Amino acid sequence: MKTIIYQSFRTENVPGWIAACMKSVRDWATAKGFAYRFWDDRFFDFVPRELYPRASVNKCVLTDYARLIAAKQLLSEGWDRAVWMDADLVVFDSENFNLDLTGGYAFCREVWLDRTVLGRPQFRLTVNNSVSVFCKNETIIDFYLEAAGAILRSDFYSFVRASFPIVAANAEFAPNWHVEAMAFALTRVLKGETKRLIITVPPRSLKSISSDRGSQFKSKRVPMTCTSNGPATKVQFDLLR
Repeated sequence: MKTIIYQSFRTENVPGWIAACMKSVRDWATAKGFAYRFWDDRFFDFVPRELYPRASVNKCVLTDYARLIAAKQLLSEGWDRAVWMDADLVVFDSENFNLDLTGGYAFCREVWLDRTVLGRPQFRLTVNNSVSVFCKNETIIDFYLEAAGAILRSDFYSFVRASFPIVAANAEFAPNWHVEAMAFALTRVLKGETKRLIITVPPRSLKSISSDRGSQFKSKRVPMTCTSNGPATKVQFDLLR
């Protein structure tokens, strides 16, 4: 099969161990007779402009989206198989690392070491996309793209961060855990999982920037998020002064 391996990473200040990992992939691809293509940070240009402001906060989903569009482009160029490999992946046994898949798609299986409970570590069998194989005419790419786009459109924290310069032009956004906590709590409200919510934080914690602006989170971001995801949604807020 005509196979191409593709990767992406920045080209400045590249850590030595990342360079070594990517070299192992290039050497493996050459040994197997596969083509190889590399993208620098322009790789993220694959993400549509309307999603990019919010995606720029959610790097993992941004990368997922870009790698899927890149796979579609490569397959449309005539390659039978496009294989994404993470930049921090090392091929340590190139002779026995084979891609036998000739149709469909494939991701990696992994054993995930989770938290320790009662003195015992917890293990989970999961799937990751550090190596993603897409064969020609595979429809999973379109489904995956739709899922990634939906995440980017509905990620409330990303929306808050991206819209901050618009509603607070003279202030600088300062990322912190409490902002993510408020976004998580309000996301549960938006999903209907939480029926009542009280947020109590000190002044200038983003819940309220000043009394004349009102609650940045609740009176501006929440209605915008509701109506952008569901135009027919009706939102009522009562603010006590």
